[in-house]
Amino acid sequence: SSWSASVLIPAGQSAPPPETLQGILDEVDRLMSTWKPESELSRFNAWVPESEEARFEVSAWTATVVREALVIAEATGGAFDPTVLPLVEAWGFGAGGARGADPTEAELAAAQARCGWENVRVRETALSKSEAGVALDLSAIAPGYAADLICERLRELRLPDHLVDVGGEIRVGGRAEGGRAWRLGVERPADDAEDAQTLQAAIEVQDAALGTSGDYRKFRIGADGRRLSHEIDPRTARPVTHALASATVLAPTGMEADGWATACMILGPDAALAAIEAQPGLEAYLIVRTPDGFRVRTTTGFPSALP
Repeated sequence: SSWSASVLIPAGQSAPPPETLQGILDEVDRLMSTWKPESELSRFNAWVPESEEARFEVSAWTATVVREALVIAEATGGAFDPTVLPLVEAWGFGAGGARGADPTEAELAAAQARCGWENVRVRETALSKSEAGVALDLSAIAPGYAADLICERLRELRLPDHLVDVGGEIRVGGRAEGGRAWRLGVERPADDAEDAQTLQAAIEVQDAALGTSGDYRKFRIGADGRRLSHEIDPRTARPVTHALASATVLAPTGMEADGWATACMILGPDAALAAIEAQPGLEAYLIVRTPDGFRVRTTTGFPSALP
C-alpha cells in the first residue's frame, strides 16, 4: 500500500492482528490508487463509455468515497473536485512524476477541459461519466475513509477504545488511557527541516476524526524558481497561491475530515471558514502565513487549545 497506518490501543485491551489492518489499507489502495493501472479507479479513468447510459460497476467502498467526494465538490462550488487528476498530472504531481517545464496555456486548457465533477454520477455501486476523458483522483479523501474502515474493524474486534492514524488522517473511538479523552496535536507548518514535528496546538476529542492538509510537505519548484503547491485549484487550473499554510478539520468521520481539509486548502482562509461554518458537525483550525509569522483562525465551535 502507498499509505501506512498506526493504531494506538489503551492498556487493558489486546492489540489487533497487524495483518487485519494492513489488509484494509491494501484493499483501499488496490481499489482507489491512481498509481496502479490495474486499480478499479484507474480502469474507470481509462474507460470510454459507449453511451450516456453506460455504467461502470465498482465496489461499495469506491462508490462510497466517490459519492462523498461529489457532495464536497457541490458544497464548495467545485473548489474540491475529484476529477482534478488531469491538472494534477499536468503540473507534475501525478504518477508520471515531475516534468522539466511548467505546462503551457494550451496544455492547461486541455487538462481543465477534462475536469468537472458534474460529469460523474454514482448509482448504488456503479459510476458513469458524461465525458470520456474524465478521470477521478481520490487521494485527498480515501486515506480518511481507510481510517474509518479500520475503526469499524476494531469495533467488530471488541476494541472500542482506539486511535487510528492513516498518513496523518486520524480517527479516534472511545477513550484514551485512564478513561480520558484523546489528546490530538495540530502540527505547525514546517517551512524548513528544523520546524518539522513542532506542535501548534493540542485539543481533546472523543469519537471524532481530525484531518490535516498543508502546502509545506508536498511541493515542487517551478520553472521560474517559485514554489508550487500540490494543491491545484480546478477553477483556475493552477496551484493555489493564497496564504493558507495548513487546514485541520474536525469531523464525525475520517472521510469528511480528510476531504474537507483539502477543500479548505483550495478555498483559502476566508472562504474556507465560511464553508465549514455552513456544514453541521464540522469545525476548522487554519494556520495562515502573514508577514509577522503564522496566524491562527478557527471556526466558532473548534475546541479550545490545551495549555
